[in-house]
Amino acid sequence: MQQRGAEAVITRHRTEDLREAVLKQRVEKKYRHPDLDRQIRRKRTVAEARWLEKARRNKINVPEVFYVDKDTHTICMEYIEGSTVKEEVEKGNEDIAEQIGAGLAMLHNIDVIHGDLTTSNMIVRDGTVFFIDFGLGHSSSSPEDKAVDFFLFERVFSCTHQNREGVLSRITEAYSKRVFKGETILKRLSAVRARGRKRTMAR
Repeated sequence: MQQRGAEAVITRHRTEDLREAVLKQRVEKKYRHPDLDRQIRRKRTVAEARWLEKARRNKINVPEVFYVDKDTHTICMEYIEGSTVKEEVEKGNEDIAEQIGAGLAMLHNIDVIHGDLTTSNMIVRDGTVFFIDFGLGHSSSSPEDKAVDFFLFERVFSCTHQNREGVLSRITEAYSKRVFKGETILKRLSAVRARGRKRTMAR
């Protein structure tokens, strides 16, 4: 099985010790100078593996990194078998809301900004929510960056799951209870929401 996205090719794999895995290889961008392209892909590959390893060390549910090949810009990581949160929400499973909110808070508590939070980038395995695809992630302690990360998730969730406001409210509540400096981040979040509404009205 192989999936090709804008940034990487994902291929199912089995390690030498027979563990189910995926290979994520960053694809070449023809519009960039070859040397610059290799440098960027190498840097982003190493960074993504770093965020995954940091999250796992802090007891956050993410795939285990088995190895990184810097020369081919490839990460070999654990294959998380299950259904996406998108599928679960559409089936009416609201019990995962607290896990999602708490998990996002835990990521922000270790200054990891996911950068692409969608319900397709979360997998439910045996009732446990795992966060995947940190390819656009970065590190930041800024309350503004954390607020923007959460706001983008809110916006995507609302577009993808219309009439599921109750689930989003439970996610937000769980996030606000667990995130460090929650009052500051939530104030920033309110400001980011207001900016988002102004942009929408201006269109």
